[in-house]
Amino acid sequence: MPLQEVSSDAHADVAADASPPEPDFVSFDGVSFGYGDGDAFLPVVDDVSFTASRGSFTAFVGPSGCGKTTILNIIAGLSRPTAGTVTLRSSSRKFRVAYMLARDALLPWRSAQKNVELPMELAGVARAERKARAARLLDQVGLAGFEKKRPVELSHGMKQRVALARTLAQDPDVLLMDEPFSALDAQTRTIVQRLFLEIWERERRTVFFVTHDLSEALALADRVFVLSARPTRIRKVVTPDLPRPRHIAALRHDETYNALYDDLWSTLETEAQQ
Repeated sequence: MPLQEVSSDAHADVAADASPPEPDFVSFDGVSFGYGDGDAFLPVVDDVSFTASRGSFTAFVGPSGCGKTTILNIIAGLSRPTAGTVTLRSSSRKFRVAYMLARDALLPWRSAQKNVELPMELAGVARAERKARAARLLDQVGLAGFEKKRPVELSHGMKQRVALARTLAQDPDVLLMDEPFSALDAQTRTIVQRLFLEIWERERRTVFFVTHDLSEALALADRVFVLSARPTRIRKVVTPDLPRPRHIAALRHDETYNALYDDLWSTLETEAQQ
């Protein structure tokens, strides 16, 4: 999805603060959201509050349809809260948000290089700069040598890596990731997760990550928010006490990881039955 820039006038309930970043880089205060009016009103998010510091990695897990993606859309400024306040702090006038989805959404007539360049091209970045940055990002995701290949010539995993490089191309304040690796096979998913984790541990961008995979949430995130059935509330917050850098394949043998997984599953199973 193209990079979204959320400015102070994006909507009335989201405030952009141009002061230096503080621990509450992104904060929700009593945020609610729903569709419709009157008797037809459908509540989706109910009185959600949290803060996230710059460079943190927050994962959301919860029953299908509970409102996980809605929370990402509110951060992006794509959905307007019906109550509460969202505060986004940035050192620049505009708070830049990049949104990565489960499908790669690459333009089939553009090469891998040109797909990664696209958001920079739309932002008016000079040709030489965007070409160099795109090549560097493709190298970071393990696709050096595939710059001229079109999507039809790439495997599904490779296309998703191009999408990841495109997501990073505009140097966003926040990465919103909605099940970005869910459509990959298990082996490819582990490889792409590892590549992304290496990039994140090096650059420490602020990430909000939606997944149905508890293993993925624990392996990647600093905090895992377990959401309730709709209308969603934060039912539990788990902070994985797992040292970094993390080696995803080795975690399944870690006692702490397995205990956290069982705890998450127990909570989520209860919510799924609601």
